[in-house]
Amino acid sequence: MINVGVDLHKTQMTVCYLADDNQVSQKEYRTDQAGYEGFCADLNGLTVPRKKIRVGVETTGNVWFFVKKVESHVGEVRVVNTMKFKVIVSSTSKTDRRDARTIAEYLRKDMLPTVTLPDADSRMIAKYVKVRDRYVKLATRLKNQLHALFAEEGICLKTADLSSNIRLHELKTREINDEVRFLVEGLVEEVISLKTRIRELERKLNDMTREDTAVKLLRSIPGTGIVNASAVRGIIADVERFDDPKKMAAYAGLVPWVSNSNETVRHGHITKRGSIILRNAMVQMAMGIIRYWARGNGMNNEPLYNWYRHIKGRTSGGKSKIALARKMTHIVWSMLKNGHEFSSMVVLPSRAG
Repeated sequence: MINVGVDLHKTQMTVCYLADDNQVSQKEYRTDQAGYEGFCADLNGLTVPRKKIRVGVETTGNVWFFVKKVESHVGEVRVVNTMKFKVIVSSTSKTDRRDARTIAEYLRKDMLPTVTLPDADSRMIAKYVKVRDRYVKLATRLKNQLHALFAEEGICLKTADLSSNIRLHELKTREINDEVRFLVEGLVEEVISLKTRIRELERKLNDMTREDTAVKLLRSIPGTGIVNASAVRGIIADVERFDDPKKMAAYAGLVPWVSNSNETVRHGHITKRGSIILRNAMVQMAMGIIRYWARGNGMNNEPLYNWYRHIKGRTSGGKSKIALARKMTHIVWSMLKNGHEFSSMVVLPSRAG
């Protein structure tokens, strides 16, 4: 068996080959076509069968490309969870060669904390969701700038003034200073352009997930649209990688901090560790179902509705919404695990929430 540790960077990678007899060799490769070809050629030239070659690599932006290039030349590729693998991060003498050697040694001992890479479809859905999220945030910042410019002119804009392209164009005709008007015209055009791009991304998401079973299940949740359903679908990828719903809630950063010292146990705010996109989607799902109930669709005999009313009655509105979002991760996990739509489920929330 040969264990190969790879310290992967944007332009190069440092590789450590560690054999069972402790023979070690190290080499550097560029992360271009020639570099990958050289690395794969060296893997093919090793004196052991392909199935006895294991590769461990740190999680980086180009790790998915690395895995696709290498996986057919080795028996196994393990992607390191760098958040859990603190040995490299906390090392007092940190070099690429040392990091690659450390990965190889822990790979040989089967002590590497690993992550599962999503499939190609999930990655593409997640990319569209993330880019849309960036556009939405950018559009919000530009709208805030418009609010600020008009406020300095003594004009208080309403939310409706920025809600449609027609109302946005009308801003350019307001009685304001010519120099300010020049800035407003540019900001308005940018906002309209972003709104157009956001709609195009949403149409693409709808086309990409039209036949996706997971998205269809998620959209059965009242108030859940294509964006949040696609966000959950793309980020989770395969629900089987979560043994139970609590782990999925932790991945979304929706579980509280716990401090246990001697006989004292303290619970704090949610960790906010994990996927921001997934956490935001779960919160938006919770808000969507709250709006659904507010329209008179909450039934007294519905367990989830009664549970939320109980939580809301004894805590603040913000905390109750986060509690519902955490509960939604449990429901989503069960839906995807068992292939049930929301309307066909009997939701019996646990005390832990």
